[in-house]
Amino acid sequence: MGSDQKRAFIAIVLSGIVLFGWQAFFAPPRVETPIQNTKAVSATNSESASLTMAKAANSPSQGTSAQTAPIGATPNLELKNFVVENGGHSVTISNDLKIHGMQNPEAVFDFHKVTGDKAPFSIEYFNGHNYLPLTMVMEESRDANQLRGENAKLGIRLVSNLDAEGRFHFSLQSKDPQRYRYRYHMDEGESDNRQVRQLLIYAKEMDNFTIGSEDSGEASAKWVNIDFNKQKSDLTLGIVSRDYPHKNLKVLPDVAVALRQIYGINVRFLVTLTDDEWSMRDLRFYKYIDNVGSINIAQCPSFYKLLDGVIFPSLLECFSATPIESMIMKK
Repeated sequence: MGSDQKRAFIAIVLSGIVLFGWQAFFAPPRVETPIQNTKAVSATNSESASLTMAKAANSPSQGTSAQTAPIGATPNLELKNFVVENGGHSVTISNDLKIHGMQNPEAVFDFHKVTGDKAPFSIEYFNGHNYLPLTMVMEESRDANQLRGENAKLGIRLVSNLDAEGRFHFSLQSKDPQRYRYRYHMDEGESDNRQVRQLLIYAKEMDNFTIGSEDSGEASAKWVNIDFNKQKSDLTLGIVSRDYPHKNLKVLPDVAVALRQIYGINVRFLVTLTDDEWSMRDLRFYKYIDNVGSINIAQCPSFYKLLDGVIFPSLLECFSATPIESMIMKK
């Protein structure tokens, strides 16, 4: 082996040590949970949830008893349904964090007709090894639109509320936020792609965080409206940007075509280009993208309100206000 080969070999070995050693050193501690116990918990949770959901339709009032069963880390906790209401909207959620019903007059489809007696969304926690069911001891609240709960053994709290627009906001707060997180879980057996697509689109109305309100405080008084008539679509996505080459806006028509052909989603994109930038685009771009024109800071909130989601080129931006703005605007 020549000197150049030796140096190359040593460089590769040192690179491997640095790479994997760094990952091992900085990796968060893992809580080992026996898989067999997890399966037993999940099985018990599924059986109890079925009984709970069967009674959900006949037990709409807050605090209605459902079924007693040992689930997760809170054994022998009596399962109950709690109804959170606000402005004609309501959400029925049990203290094993399963959403059994939702009424939203402005929804594009009937939630109950799509899901039947199933609970399409459940909230689970991740202990560093597996996703596991989670139960809460719920706290009574004077406000019908709020619900709080706690799992003292795991040190996790639930904070949730239903706003006047029918959006259900919830968050799990943990002493160790790096170890615990949660996810939406859709019941298995859903075969209708259209129904799945509708549920996924509707899921945007269920935020996993709440940072202020876009309609409160003195800030909203400073907003400037955008005179723009949005076209009807299943999903409206937008990006606040000039027509810089590295933004790669030319790929948007291809994304729109792929979403329509593969998933059946009719999506429209909104951009904020100047008149000169917009005039340089081709007919295919105009087919899937609409331009609201160049906007100023005071118009940004109004632009976000036109959208269902925001495009953020995270691999390009070293710093951007877009993530914070989108969270505040609940997008």
